[in-house]
Amino acid sequence: MLPNTPNSTVTDVDLAVNDLGPLAWVLDELRKSLDGAAKALKRFVRDAEAAKGSDLAAIDASQLRVARQQLHQAVGALEMVGLAGPALVLRSMEAAVQKFVQQPEHCSQEAAAKIERASFALTEYLEGVLADKPISAVSLFPQYLEVQELVRADRIHPADLWPYEWRWLEPNLPESANPQHYGDSVRAVFDQSMLQIMKGEIVAAAARLKDLCLGLAASQTDRQPRIFWVIASAYFEALAHGLIGADVYVRRAASRVLLQYLSLSRGDAAISERLAQDLLFFCSQAVSPRAADTPALSAVRAVYGLARFKPVDYLAVQFGRFDPALLAQARKRIVSAKETWSSLSAGDTNKFKQVVDQFSLVADSLVKLHPASEPLAQALTRAVDMTARSGQSPAIELAMEVATSVLYLEAAFADLDPRDPQLAERTGHLAERLERVRSGGDAQPLESWMEELYRRVSDKQTMGSVVGELRVSLGELEKSLDLFFRNPQDKSVLRDVPGKLSQMRGVLSVLGLEQASQAVLRMRDSVEQMLETEVDEHLARAAGTFDQLGNNLGALSFLIDMLNYQPTLAKKLFVYDDKNGELKPLMGRTHKSEDPSAGVTVHADRLSQEVVSLVQEADAGTSEENLADKLNTLATHAALAGQAGLAKTAHEASVAVSGHNQAATATALTTLASSVSPSSASMANPVDDVDFEEDDLRDIFLEEAREVTSNGLETVKLLANQPGDIGHLTVLRRVFHTLKGSSRMVGLNEFGEAAWSMEQMFNSLLADQKSASDEFRYLSNDALTGFSGWIEDIATNRDGAWKASVFRVCADAMRLEGRYAPLNLPDRSATQEPLALAATSVIVQIEASPVDETSTLVQSLESIEPAPSGSAKESANQSEEALDFDVMFDLDQPPAVDASNTTDAGFTAEDPVSAASTVPVIEGIDFDSLAAVSGTNDVFDLPDVTVSPGLEIPELSLELEASESLTPVEVADSIDMIELSAADFDKQFLQDTGALSGEAVLKLTGAEAPAVVLDDFMAPVPEITVAPAELTGVAELGEINQLSEMDIFAEAEPIARAGLIDFTDGIEASDPSDATDNDGTADEQVKVIGTLRIGIPLYNVYLNEADEWSRRLVTELSEWAIEGQGAIADSTLALAHSLAGSSATVGFDALSGIARALEHALQHSQVHQVKNSALDHAGLFVDAAEDIRRLLHQFAAGFLKEPDAVLLERLRNLEFPAPVS
Repeated sequence: MLPNTPNSTVTDVDLAVNDLGPLAWVLDELRKSLDGAAKALKRFVRDAEAAKGSDLAAIDASQLRVARQQLHQAVGALEMVGLAGPALVLRSMEAAVQKFVQQPEHCSQEAAAKIERASFALTEYLEGVLADKPISAVSLFPQYLEVQELVRADRIHPADLWPYEWRWLEPNLPESANPQHYGDSVRAVFDQSMLQIMKGEIVAAAARLKDLCLGLAASQTDRQPRIFWVIASAYFEALAHGLIGADVYVRRAASRVLLQYLSLSRGDAAISERLAQDLLFFCSQAVSPRAADTPALSAVRAVYGLARFKPVDYLAVQFGRFDPALLAQARKRIVSAKETWSSLSAGDTNKFKQVVDQFSLVADSLVKLHPASEPLAQALTRAVDMTARSGQSPAIELAMEVATSVLYLEAAFADLDPRDPQLAERTGHLAERLERVRSGGDAQPLESWMEELYRRVSDKQTMGSVVGELRVSLGELEKSLDLFFRNPQDKSVLRDVPGKLSQMRGVLSVLGLEQASQAVLRMRDSVEQMLETEVDEHLARAAGTFDQLGNNLGALSFLIDMLNYQPTLAKKLFVYDDKNGELKPLMGRTHKSEDPSAGVTVHADRLSQEVVSLVQEADAGTSEENLADKLNTLATHAALAGQAGLAKTAHEASVAVSGHNQAATATALTTLASSVSPSSASMANPVDDVDFEEDDLRDIFLEEAREVTSNGLETVKLLANQPGDIGHLTVLRRVFHTLKGSSRMVGLNEFGEAAWSMEQMFNSLLADQKSASDEFRYLSNDALTGFSGWIEDIATNRDGAWKASVFRVCADAMRLEGRYAPLNLPDRSATQEPLALAATSVIVQIEASPVDETSTLVQSLESIEPAPSGSAKESANQSEEALDFDVMFDLDQPPAVDASNTTDAGFTAEDPVSAASTVPVIEGIDFDSLAAVSGTNDVFDLPDVTVSPGLEIPELSLELEASESLTPVEVADSIDMIELSAADFDKQFLQDTGALSGEAVLKLTGAEAPAVVLDDFMAPVPEITVAPAELTGVAELGEINQLSEMDIFAEAEPIARAGLIDFTDGIEASDPSDATDNDGTADEQVKVIGTLRIGIPLYNVYLNEADEWSRRLVTELSEWAIEGQGAIADSTLALAHSLAGSSATVGFDALSGIARALEHALQHSQVHQVKNSALDHAGLFVDAAEDIRRLLHQFAAGFLKEPDAVLLERLRNLEFPAPVS
């Protein structure tokens, strides 16, 4: 069902561009906001028309304010999800409505219709983006143009919507041109050619200008002018070859190139980046059939990577051609007609009238939305009428033809493009087939596109069903795990969890989501481990076991949601972190996004600054000549930037200054200053501080924020007596949530970020079901006091010293480390007496039920939180909450116990939990690592033991008398826990050093003494008790039953060596019989198979891993044998090696022996590969792999079997001819 695309790595997908999750979360609310704004405008227009002839100032303008606020919220939403192009269109709509607020007489029915059409276009465009269509925001230019004309914007250009961030890059031209220099002759060519272009004589004139620009580029020594003239030459080359149309925007760009030439020829070295980017936009629109024919254009397109931009007919209306409500209505009608026709075809003759009515409605919608499909509408109507008149169910042929037509309409209207010629062609063809069958003709076979249509619809329905089932299963899993986390002693709620996880893993594997499948497997192993062992709650929380499961549930919820709208990306967006056992999404929206409006805003700001500087110089008494020159320069810069209005105003001011008329000069400068300020302000943010004061939005925020912080301070005081009250904690969390959402709504993003950091702190506390410590309450009180001061400073416009980072640092310290860090607030006179810190913190385990917060959340674009990783209840209520683009969970953040802050010994000095207070939970054993140290070598050298930083180990004297033996280890309660990975274990204990005196060698007895190496184990530093005995030979390491028993040295044979190692310093002797005292209690945690006694956790992990390895071993060997060529793959060798090592670890010597023999045989076949000699033994290798599977299955059933003796003997005696040199 999913395309066979490879699973993700961290770098193989540009998530900032392709991740549509945020858009999927906000699209419904955006529709509501746009629809609400359009309706508010219509109501105002209706009221204005009713009051025509009366005083317009008396009309209530509240509807216009509502419309502006709706659009303002929508702008913020689109900017936050990274869609800057559509956000620019919305911003222009907001500016238009702002003009209506100031001048209600301009809000006519025609103007309101333009705003509505723009909202239709935006909705349709965003739906196309969500459907992963290759569409560009430049396609929205017709609507952008209409709306910008309402506010008489100075600059309106399709490049404003082009998603490219400008930078200067030098193209590599294949050949150099003859240098040209600024002068009269070049100016004459420019003037003449430009005049011809304006008259429509384009080809020859553009070709001359292309050569001229190349010559100017060749003569430039500075980088930017040289690049500019190369881009200009590429633009003229595209124009000369007819690759771009000579519309008004293209011709204006040509005239602006002439202005740039004039500016440079006068010695002004400034290059207009806005003009350069506009020219580059036209180069992106020009695609040459043969790159060799347009060398300059090809060079520019190559260096700027313009091939990724498809040409767009920006003057054609592609979106907003019909009301989305009509399209939604048509879709519902088609679905109803399909279901009714299906019932009628199945024999339900009571549906005749209903089916006639429904198909009549379908035909009506079809003709309205796509007039070219009228023949199909008529054919459907006639077919249904004929069936109704017959009084019988339709014939099979007619039923199938109608069903095919309706199915096609359903698919076409789900992704409707009325301009698609294929739509008219196929509806006409379907009408012909219908008429033929209705007239009694034979049914025609299905065409290929019809079969593809059926298959696509079937896949979509199947995916929908699978996603629905996965959601139900995930909800049940979340509920069970949530109950267990609240009461870890009650394991009954976990009984069904492993089975459900196994089912989910199977479904994810079928869908090709291997990364998620691995995460579910790890979750299943963890849950099974919890069921089999006693779980210490404090230790499990400190180790991050609960966090790991919770994070995986959240990521799976996110992934399942994404399967609905972006199944292909869902396969790439998530990676499984095997080290931490977590499924993590690659949230790539943190880097800087390309904002098409950024260039417009930057250039507008520069011109604004230039105007302000000129006005200040005039006030300071600069000379009229100097002022006139600067005004002319400003006029040129404004014209180059495409701001004709500002250029005209600056030129008029220059004329007034040159005329030595002081009154006219003062008037002109005043007009200039007033003309640029609103323009730049509306471009950067149409709703400025004046707007906020006008509609009291900021005052509303201040009033609400004061009330919220006051309530929060009272709640903090209540927590002093009830630190574990979940109601009080939830109220405080809502306080910061409200401050975050309302502040962002009025543009106070710094304030919002500070509130969000505090909200995260409460999210973490509530998720962990912890009480509020005194330090936690003190920080909360301090933060609310700070917010109160910040609010008052906002009210007086003195909030520049406040920064969100101050709050974020302290909140993160408390959330991640449990450490109190005082807030370093700006100096204010009003402070509150802090809460007194108690001497100790009391940790209370909360058993209360989760609190449903959805009833109190604000329904606005700023307050819905997408796809939280919390409980199933929160996920289910996601659609009921309002928009909040801060995710409740932080999938990119590490768990509470940060691995990077953990020493090699596996603990930190700040760990509040006594690591030795209980037996650790086994996280699982990586048998790949185990197998790596259980190879065939019989001799290992003992290294020096180096101590990791921060690890304190009791001083031991390494001396062992020949008459002493080791007894079982006794675990002291006061000893700290140490944790070593397999790599650390190898480094510490299995490397050769020369520091030990004598010839200390530890020999293993081959297959009779399984190698025992613990990967990722956690065990106490033991007090070793020693009893005297005779040591004469080789130390044999016995089997491991369970880490909690520490029965490692069950049988110890003597070590033959020259030197002595003394372990007895400071260690008391104990009775060896102590090892058997606890056998009775240990039996429940031990799996007995034949003569083997294996700890259940170890047994489960081994069985799962070995089953997978053996299956893959059989598969790879079978495929190798069938292909009949090439050497054995290294992965096949690794599988046999892993099976041998892991089997030896659990004491399954029979399977270990045949796996080791197979491994050696495969190694020999790889080394001595002579033509196809290895293939002669392919059958033997496959049989051996199958025998390993047989042994493993018998082992799982509780039987300890021996391998096929003949197979084992053949493997051991296998010989290969020497390779031919």
